[in-house]
Amino acid sequence: MSKNLSPSSFSSKVSFGLISASISLLIIGLIFKFMFWPGAAFTIVLGLTIIALLLVGGSIKKILNKALFYKTLYPLLGAFFTMGVQFKIMHWPGADIMIISSMVGLSFAFLEFAFRMRKTVLSLVPALFSFSIIMMLFKIMHWPFASELLIFTFLFFALITTCVIFYRGFRLKSSTPLGSNFLVIGVLSLLYFIVECATILKFQFFGFEHFQLRLIIVSLLFLLFVFSLFIIYFKTEEFQKKFEFEFQFLQSLSIIYAFMLVIQVLVSAQA
Repeated sequence: MSKNLSPSSFSSKVSFGLISASISLLIIGLIFKFMFWPGAAFTIVLGLTIIALLLVGGSIKKILNKALFYKTLYPLLGAFFTMGVQFKIMHWPGADIMIISSMVGLSFAFLEFAFRMRKTVLSLVPALFSFSIIMMLFKIMHWPFASELLIFTFLFFALITTCVIFYRGFRLKSSTPLGSNFLVIGVLSLLYFIVECATILKFQFFGFEHFQLRLIIVSLLFLLFVFSLFIIYFKTEEFQKKFEFEFQFLQSLSIIYAFMLVIQVLVSAQA
């Protein structure tokens, strides 16, 4: 995702709209899946296809702009993972190897994100998510102790992420509106953590059924993704340069939430 987009840029609005629309298709497809309505598979596959094409387009754009090789590779890994999930849904051969190889690559990508932000506490989030991806891979491949490892790792990641976002938000609040934006993300992240805990640990949560909790989780992930993406695309270039680490963090955070939404698709396909 580019950091050089001005608020008035037509391309930024188009990019924001296309990305949001593709994720919206995933949400609609998941709702149809949870409610057992017809058309779920088609809607999910369409959303995944658009996401993959956007990622490939992003990689081509980086190549044309002569970006570093690894920066052109990351979108391709995302596209490869998205297509792997699509193959899994359609029960086509090659899905497992696509998912495994892309998840390993994406794990290294998040470690690189963390390394770039190593001078700030914000680096904890992509670093922990890199480890969470490996635990997700254990679960997907049904390896020993996968469920226990994933539950511990993921809940720890979600809790630390919420704490880091609140910490940074309170530190920024007195000096910039970006602090308030971080606090909004923190509140949504806290709600997500609570509902995810209730779902994974099978707690009673205000009488909601399991599928209703999954719908709440998907909705919160969507809000977190769209809000993070909105800040990235519609803040001024000067503002982005002044808060370089914060915008790198928001970039990684938006990718994390998009990844988690695609994981929801994968989990639904295996249910």
